[in-house]
Amino acid sequence: MLLLWHHLFYYSQEIYSRFTSLFVFHGVPVECQISRFCKVCVAIFLFLSGYGLTKSFSKYYFHNSINSRLPLKKNCRYVFNHLIKLLSDYWFVYLIFVPIGLFFGRSFLSIYGNNPLHYLTDFFGVSYLFYEYEFTMNATWWFMSIIIVYYLLFPILYKILQYSPELLLLISLALLFNPFYSDSRQIMLWLSPFVFGMYIAKYNLFDKISRCVNTIPKRIIVTGLAIVLFAYLRLALFGNEVTIDFLFAFAIILFCFLVLSRIPILNKILEQLGKHSGAIFMFHTFIFDLYFKDFIYWFEYPPLIFIVLTVVCYLIAIGLECLKKITKYNSLADKVTNWILVIK
Repeated sequence: MLLLWHHLFYYSQEIYSRFTSLFVFHGVPVECQISRFCKVCVAIFLFLSGYGLTKSFSKYYFHNSINSRLPLKKNCRYVFNHLIKLLSDYWFVYLIFVPIGLFFGRSFLSIYGNNPLHYLTDFFGVSYLFYEYEFTMNATWWFMSIIIVYYLLFPILYKILQYSPELLLLISLALLFNPFYSDSRQIMLWLSPFVFGMYIAKYNLFDKISRCVNTIPKRIIVTGLAIVLFAYLRLALFGNEVTIDFLFAFAIILFCFLVLSRIPILNKILEQLGKHSGAIFMFHTFIFDLYFKDFIYWFEYPPLIFIVLTVVCYLIAIGLECLKKITKYNSLADKVTNWILVIK
């Protein structure tokens, strides 16, 4: 939801003209000012990726290690399986939404030109590593390049985590605050939330905090204050940039875990959106910006625009899942993965 709001009301003059703001502050619609905070969604995705991979890899490591060591082949198999799962979801969206662009003046030649590398890098989700936003069908897919790199680095990061979690955290912070950093591709910038998620998983801090803050009033106060504090520090010390979003993201996730998940109806709604969040990330830009911009912004007022896009994306995501079942796409992807592993 933060992702959708961030992109719908992006902080730029061109976006301001697309909707009627409910309130304008210093010449900037308040919706656009809020959208800058909503970019924390990137750190949230990365934090949860690092957290989830660490939890699952710990179990995998326990069952497959020999004398407390995991063979290189087993490491590669784990990374390969997770990469294929990620890319198979991405390819499904790519194969459906990219060809539709032919009807909206977005042909392959108009985006990729005659260079085969432009086709290949975008199809494998790594275009941003080589060309940034130049030769991609969807600029939002820059995140794919980042997460793929972190997936590949994960076994090394996990090894450092086992040796010294604090050292791994220190390395990510050193890269984050590197004064010589100038690479706009942001590989170093976004490592901190991914690593912080691994750190939290290592020490099982969610459960420990949950036991300490064990009443609803305490949970609301603690998580609410944490969100306000990190939002203020983000704005006051870092000009509303993403530098400390690893902490801001943690506070928001903690609020969801300790407070929102305890509200049954709301939890069910958010759970349904969460199940489809990966697919929605991959295709939402096609809907609100590239193909159906006039329809989405036709609703004029930000709350309506946001609700419409959320509902449309959710329905499309359900449709994609149904199409996967009809075509047996997931089964095919699993067979291809197993076949490749057998060959290896």
